[in-house]
Amino acid sequence: TASRFQKQCTAMRPNGSHRHIRSGVASMEMKRKGKMGPRMPGTGPSQSMLEQQRMYQQMMKEREESGVPTFELFVRGPNSPSWYPAGALGGDENSKELVESWMGGMMSDMAKGAIDRGVAQSLFSDKKSLDAKIIEQYPQLKKSKNNLRYGYKVAYKGLLEKRPNAKDVTELKEDMTEAPLDKVKSALGFGKK
Repeated sequence: TASRFQKQCTAMRPNGSHRHIRSGVASMEMKRKGKMGPRMPGTGPSQSMLEQQRMYQQMMKEREESGVPTFELFVRGPNSPSWYPAGALGGDENSKELVESWMGGMMSDMAKGAIDRGVAQSLFSDKKSLDAKIIEQYPQLKKSKNNLRYGYKVAYKGLLEKRPNAKDVTELKEDMTEAPLDKVKSALGFGKK
């Protein structure tokens, strides 16, 4: 009969391997628990998404250093509390003057209205194409494709210090594309064909 020391013993190691011991001679047998394969869907961002985020951050840094504002676009469904990034619009010298006026000028409300109008006009002029790209990028919004809500934030050096509310997303509506005087004319029935 074999003594208990001569019987096969198995000891588990922390790395998941097993060690078999037979009569004083040790041998290693490697086993792994679970499958170690490619990344499982839903377990983190894909490489292409990480690369896209890196490129976006680099573009935003270059924009900030250029001295002109950037208008970061966001989208969400009608009942969603979260905004998803949807791209960015680059500013120019005119938009820089408007943002600086909003930061501390006497006509800051008018400047903010002009910024809202300019971003709304840019966004809603090609909304169908933007909607299609958004649905492609965020399939979870497909059910809401006819009710997507858009918003924006202004990225400009020194803006948050002067206007802390600039950190919040400003929601855009299609009626923001009209100037205040045009809204009054429409309400009174002038200018209709």
